[in-house]
Amino acid sequence: MGLKDFFNKLTGKTKKVAEEVEDVMDHVSDNASDIAEDVLDKGRELLDDVTDKAEEAYEIAKEKASEYTDKAKATGDELKEKAEVVLEDVKEKAGDFAEKAEEEAKKFTENAKEAAKDLSDKISGDKKTKAKPEPKSKK
Repeated sequence: MGLKDFFNKLTGKTKKVAEEVEDVMDHVSDNASDIAEDVLDKGRELLDDVTDKAEEAYEIAKEKASEYTDKAKATGDELKEKAEVVLEDVKEKAGDFAEKAEEEAKKFTENAKEAAKDLSDKISGDKKTKAKPEPKSKK
């Protein structure tokens, strides 16, 4: 009966370790997804903020230009064109940033998944190694 108890305890411990590994993998996966979503949200917020500020600057420049005389209007038209160029540049850079943030979030998520799989594989490998009975030495 001693061996049966030993194997029952061993099986119980193995199941417990497997459940703990599964919990860790779920936690890592959840955290990676949460972090990726946070990064994407931050990137979108930044894009919205930059776009709003650029549009506000453009509107202010446009309003000021309309207050001037014909000579000032010509200068205002130049400012408007420059503001549009800057606005397009800012939008493009903000879009590039959002794309890079999304790429980095995807890379992070993939790396986290790989790390979780590697951990699972290592634990599974350790279980197999530990589960084999050691040969008895001959004296």
